[in-house]
Amino acid sequence: ARHVLQKRLEHFLAPGQTFSVTPRAKTLIVRFESSEDLEANQLEGLIDLCTTLGRLEFVDSETALESGERFTGSGEVIFTDQDIRTTSATTSEFGTAIVQLELTSEGSDKLAAYSKNNLGHFLVIVKDGEVLSSPIVQSEISGGQVWLQNNFTLEEARRLAAELTGRLPILLELLRQN
Repeated sequence: ARHVLQKRLEHFLAPGQTFSVTPRAKTLIVRFESSEDLEANQLEGLIDLCTTLGRLEFVDSETALESGERFTGSGEVIFTDQDIRTTSATTSEFGTAIVQLELTSEGSDKLAAYSKNNLGHFLVIVKDGEVLSSPIVQSEISGGQVWLQNNFTLEEARRLAAELTGRLPILLELLRQN
């Protein structure tokens, strides 16, 4: 959540506005360097930014993209976080970390139709304009169960599974320091 929140703030704030995001217990503290850094009209947008769903899309691509790079492509959106029922990170029977997705029936239908006709393509996972992963479509995917493998560590798989929910686990509390 910290990484996602930092990226959102970087894109939201004007150049030169400085902030820090610090984890404490199970909380993220966002501080601005001075009260002038956050204009009054930005407060409402900032609240929405921190508490609403991120934009998560699974996009068709003929080439792999690197995790962390800005997505500038224009491929077809195959499905979104609205089509995901659950996500989890686990270890496969071979001991490798994987991310499991369970799709809704509509999401399952979309992915089945796409994967049948696009073997060898990459299904680029994009959140808030940033590439999270670029898994290759190796076979037709039906039944709504998806396993993402990418030489993840278990911690990386857990983070990706959390990001794929499209939600930030954030409780927002506004504090004003005078």
